Amino acid sequence: PGNPKVLRAAMGSAFRVPVLADLDRDSLAQSLKEHRIVAVAAAMKGIALPEFVFPERVAILLGTEGEGLSASLEAMATHRVTIPMIGRNESLNVAVAASIFLYQATRTH
Repeated sequence: PGNPKVLRAAMGSAFRVPVLADLDRDSLAQSLKEHRIVAVAAAMKGIALPEFVFPERVAILLGTEGEGLSASLEAMATHRVTIPMIGRNESLNVAVAASIFLYQATRTH
């Protein structure tokens, strides 16, 4: 998160949005619980993103482009949400998926 290219691309958001990095699953779960943050997993099957109302305090969990979210992280999520796609597309680039999730989350608040 502190890489100069990341900071430049974030255009200041890196200093306004809390980022947790390099946490093991148990530490992450404990931190989310302590701060009353709801974990939402980007998943292949779940509630369609346009129909999901994001809670105010949310952590969006995204996996790798090839394998998706690990089973242990997906199991930690309170909600599983999917981006509806037309045609035979199976997945999106993780940066694109994150952008779509963040856009939708800001629209609901």
